[in-house]
Amino acid sequence: DMEIDPTNHNNLYVGIYSHCGGVWRSLNAATSWTQSFPDCDIFSILVDPASPNIIYAASDNSVFKSLDGALTWTDPSSHGIQHVSNMTIDPNDSDILYAYTANGIYKTINAGTSWSLLLNGPPGGIARHALITDPVRQNTVYEANTSVFKTTDGGNNWINISNGLPQSGVYSLIIPKSDTNIIYATTD
Repeated sequence: DMEIDPTNHNNLYVGIYSHCGGVWRSLNAATSWTQSFPDCDIFSILVDPASPNIIYAASDNSVFKSLDGALTWTDPSSHGIQHVSNMTIDPNDSDILYAYTANGIYKTINAGTSWSLLLNGPPGGIARHALITDPVRQNTVYEANTSVFKTTDGGNNWINISNGLPQSGVYSLIIPKSDTNIIYATTD
């Protein structure tokens, strides 16, 4: 996974899930890289859009947080979640994050200090391919695996919006900020 600092496009962060790859960062537009996080396999990495020095990295072990641009890391939750395969942050309130785990989708409203399982989330049991928040509508989240689901109330209720998609894996979802009435999905 890769993220770019929205305020300084020279700052790049990469999470590698392979051969104990960890987190790498570049402060010079990918001319050089340094490893900044020793935990092995990173599934997802996020840059806080409101405070770009805050970085989140999800691994098999937990969701880790850096407050200094990926120099140092902590696990802010006393009851961490494990096996996080995908994360997304609410662009309207960066204290709200969603994380998909083997047990379902979790939500934090306090920047990762505590997490709650969304009991009415989409059907679980397989790895989620996509989990994104709407770029303008708060509390609106999209989740995809073989179908695409949407919530408009922060994860309390989800509806299937897959009408017209083939019955195959959905690997990514994108909503352009220039027209948030459009959603693109990549499939098998």
